Amino acid sequence: MPTPREGEGSAVSEELYIACSEGKLEEVKRLYEELGAHCLDQLDEDKQVALHHVANGSEDNLELAEYVAQRSRKNTVGLKDAYDMTPFHIACENGHFEMVRYLTTLKDFNPELRRNSAAFLAARHEHKKLLDFLVNEQQTGSPTVESTSGSPPPGKANSRKCFIC
Repeated sequence: MPTPREGEGSAVSEELYIACSEGKLEEVKRLYEELGAHCLDQLDEDKQVALHHVANGSEDNLELAEYVAQRSRKNTVGLKDAYDMTPFHIACENGHFEMVRYLTTLKDFNPELRRNSAAFLAARHEHKKLLDFLVNEQQTGSPTVESTSGSPPPGKANSRKCFIC
């Protein structure tokens, strides 16, 4: 499978990254058609691909996240940038609940990404609903949102372990 290529940055690539960050789906589609599939896998100066930029945009970018993830030639959901951040971590940091939930459904998603740093980022930025999702998914092994009250699900009161520390 082709890997993202460093050093291919150009004004067009920058235009793609801006369109991704701003949630401009039609612009991303146009650039994708113009440049080809490889444009989604190109690394910028921070070693980020298009999906990183989508995750850094607004929560409304879910449709764009789906478009980019489905067309990327490489597993970019787990690709670390120069700061060891994956698109999944960036979405957690920004509290993009629906995007995080979508990213966990991708076949190339590594469940280990849910642990430690993703939960820490959600907690640090006070994204309670997202933190509950990450904790419940970690506990049950499946993505659920059983509680947004801060209370553990019934029968789990004493079994919840802190996996952030």
